[in-house]
Amino acid sequence: MPKYVVEKLALHVSPIELQKTLTETMQGCRLSLHVHPGSKKNEIVGMHGDALKIKITAPPEDGKANEAVIRFLAEVLDLPRARISIIRGQTSRKKVVEIRKS
Repeated sequence: MPKYVVEKLALHVSPIELQKTLTETMQGCRLSLHVHPGSKKNEIVGMHGDALKIKITAPPEDGKANEAVIRFLAEVLDLPRARISIIRGQTSRKKVVEIRKS
C-alpha cells in the first residue's frame, strides 16, 4: 500500500482496517469511501463496512459534497487537490477516489 496515504490515514483508522479500503494501482491507489454530507464538521469517523466513512459539511447538491471530499482528503493527506479525483459514485454516498502518485 502507498506509504504516504497509510501514514496519514492511520491517525484516524487502524492500518489493518485500511487494508480493506485501499487498493494499489499503477497510478497510485484507490480508496473506497462512504460519505455523509451535510454534517456539522469535516472528519474521518472510522469504517463503514469495507469503506472509510467521512463526514462532510457541504450539502449533497450541485457537486458541492464531491468537491468538499476532494478538498478534505487533500488536506488530510497533505497533497495537491489535482492528485485526487472521484472515479466512481459522483451521485452516491459510496465513492471510489483515486490518489495519484504524482
